[in-house]
Amino acid sequence: MSDRKDPKKWYGGGMYSRTPTRGPAKGTEVFYGKVWIKSERRRRHFLLGPGFLQAKKKLAGIYADPEKALVELTRRRVTVRTFEAILDEFLEKYRSRAGTSDYYRVVLKPARAFFGKKPIMEITVDTIDRYLASRRGERTKGVPRKVNEEIVMVGAGRRKVGEASLRKEIIAMGTVFRWAERRGLAGRNPIARVEKPKDPAERSIAILYPEQEKLLEEKCPAWAWDVAEWALYSGMRRGEVLALRWRDVDRARGVIHVLGGKTGKSRIVPLTLSKRLGAFLDRHPRRTDTDLLFHETNGSPLDVDRLDSALEGAAAAAGVPKERGVLWNRLRHTWATRLAQSGISVLEISKLMGNSVAICEKHYAAYLPGAHERLAGILDAPPVEKKEPPKEPLQDVKVGA
Repeated sequence: MSDRKDPKKWYGGGMYSRTPTRGPAKGTEVFYGKVWIKSERRRRHFLLGPGFLQAKKKLAGIYADPEKALVELTRRRVTVRTFEAILDEFLEKYRSRAGTSDYYRVVLKPARAFFGKKPIMEITVDTIDRYLASRRGERTKGVPRKVNEEIVMVGAGRRKVGEASLRKEIIAMGTVFRWAERRGLAGRNPIARVEKPKDPAERSIAILYPEQEKLLEEKCPAWAWDVAEWALYSGMRRGEVLALRWRDVDRARGVIHVLGGKTGKSRIVPLTLSKRLGAFLDRHPRRTDTDLLFHETNGSPLDVDRLDSALEGAAAAAGVPKERGVLWNRLRHTWATRLAQSGISVLEISKLMGNSVAICEKHYAAYLPGAHERLAGILDAPPVEKKEPPKEPLQDVKVGA
């Protein structure tokens, strides 16, 4: 590419940049450094990558020891960073407010499968639009059911991924790109120019009724019901339950220490909320090969996909209505509504859940005892008249007293 189409832009101190007008790096400012090499009696050009601050820092390191930088330059092989490589590095090094990257590992599984070995510089707004179109085009295979002596695939052809899930995936990809951009691993963040999927219309929360709970327990495998029961009677999220360790359970004080979680806020959940929590601890004594409360038979972490599949199957067999995105939230919402119905205040519920008071008030205030009765006729009372406070009489002040 000629200098006429791709001119240099100098920043002083031997650093300059080019902004290609075509190719994979089109529109991305890439920085270079021009450094004098004493042993060769000439100047060498070093690629510093995208990102001004990172490039400036890298150039300062080259100036500190040009000969060493030259050795690394001559033996360095040109490698193309792929989305998969960037994502792996992100998952290894990134720490969210909750101190873990497991959320991104799960949410970005489809993105890894779609982009895979694609160079990071070739991911543009157009490729992301194609990714969204591909995800929207995914359809369910259905479940085999016997109808009139024939096997029929029930539910086949329905849309598999909702807009709420796509929105989460795009936001997660944006986090990865911003992280890579700040470290000079990627150029401009394409997610910033993508129109994100809209939030779905607000829906009422789904809860589990007592008769449904009983049927779900009967239909669910024992190992999967252990996890579901703990979530239902502790109000913990699925990820929090699966990450729970014996050292987080203080039976002497009767509390569970929930560290981090989705919001990154640690909280305490009383074991005394239900006898079922203590009963689980009694029938599952602590093992020496793992500190996890919930694990596979060999002590390794539970397989999330296998767990979800077991609970989904039990819910279908128990006749629990299937709603998108509420498999585990149904248990947590049930726990919170039962607390509200028992007279626990919204403030206390928010502390136990690790949510804001506003969110809890939005979902659970209507379940408080007498929530509507207290409002009956409240506007029929006579208005309160404004009264001026009585004025105190002024006292005579003797000058020079």
